[in-house]
Amino acid sequence: MKKNINLVVSIVMTVVSMTLLTSCEKEFSEVTPVNPESSLTVTTRSESGAEEVAYPVAVYLFDANKACIDFRRIESADASVVYDLVEGVYDVYAFGGVAEGKYTLPSVKEATLESVIALQDGQEHGDLMRANSSVTTTKGEANTINLSMNRCVSKIESIVIKQVPDDVTAVSVTLSKTYKSMAFDGTMKDVNIEVITLEKSGTESGTWELKTPRHVLFNVAESASVKISMTTNGNAKGYTYQLTDKWKSNYLYTINATYTEKQNFHVTGTITGATWQGTEDIVFNFDETNTQDGGSGPTINETAPEVGTLYKGCYVLSRTEESNAIKVLLLHPNEVYGLYANKSMTNSELKAAIDNAITGRLAMDEIGNWRLPNEEDVEILCTNPRVISDAMPEPKFGYNHFHFYLTNDNVIRLFDPETKVKVDVSVPGINTERRLRPVAVVRFAK
Repeated sequence: MKKNINLVVSIVMTVVSMTLLTSCEKEFSEVTPVNPESSLTVTTRSESGAEEVAYPVAVYLFDANKACIDFRRIESADASVVYDLVEGVYDVYAFGGVAEGKYTLPSVKEATLESVIALQDGQEHGDLMRANSSVTTTKGEANTINLSMNRCVSKIESIVIKQVPDDVTAVSVTLSKTYKSMAFDGTMKDVNIEVITLEKSGTESGTWELKTPRHVLFNVAESASVKISMTTNGNAKGYTYQLTDKWKSNYLYTINATYTEKQNFHVTGTITGATWQGTEDIVFNFDETNTQDGGSGPTINETAPEVGTLYKGCYVLSRTEESNAIKVLLLHPNEVYGLYANKSMTNSELKAAIDNAITGRLAMDEIGNWRLPNEEDVEILCTNPRVISDAMPEPKFGYNHFHFYLTNDNVIRLFDPETKVKVDVSVPGINTERRLRPVAVVRFAK
């Protein structure tokens, strides 16, 4: 007589302060072996009574051939599911906080080890967690494994910006880079433009704040940047800073900023580990040149590239000696066109479309602070446009096409590098010629 193997998979939390999520989706199974030799019981519980797993938890079971043979949902700490299995090696993948209607999950037939847990359009991340482990079931033995769930998201706990001018009608914060999806192996997928809209404080004049905390999915291997945008009379001005540190998962972030008109934007950020690993303070300044210069990000400890060469695929337009660094102006290796949708498009609408393209399609892992060329940059681009084009990889710099640039009055116009002609964006007959090729400032240590 064959004996059942009781394998208890306990999903154990090692983090705190988690939101309990619920779902009404039913469990389902795709495969039941003909001659089961063991049973695999999957339950969820916390290691400590004070800590909670984010439910529902989706559990995928893969066999030794890396084929998915079952998918279930565990809805609460009191629920469990039981698999009837033959003796063998199995991989268990669990994802917490995957509420119904928030994430798209692959079915048993669709699931592979390359599958993704994808945030649905119009949704915001919840308390997304992940764990996986391998287990070997053996006849006649009781097997127990514990899956330690890791929180994959970070939480923007609060953002407060003070002394905002009275004529400002909108304030937002953009975080880069954030993602919509996560693969089974934990790799981030699908860049997401995370724009957090702030609201006026109901109690404090000149203060804008985040009303509801926000979960975000960062790639902890990539550099981090924060952009604060303020809109006045339909025109948005952005202040961007490239952080010297990288984003961290399983951390709480608070940002407190004070704007001093025509002087600087002083921002302090406190990062507190949810596990709790300690506290880090990030302090950086935004000044009025950030909208044109691209920010005062960290100085790179490398030899500054020469004009006319390529740095990480970007063309070096200029190289300027400063007191403590060498300022280098870079031209982006790629471009976007088709952003000017119609003649009724306002300057602010076009600026928003350009900003979205820069932080989305034109985003680069190692270089941030991309922006429209200003009038000074245009002079450089018009000096030897064919030389620039010849030196760049595909797509070549369109020296005989119109490109967007930003005037000193914050108006978006077009310029032709070869003819040096400057025109309004609404000029007819050049719909396919309006191109976006941003620039960025990078500083190198002397």
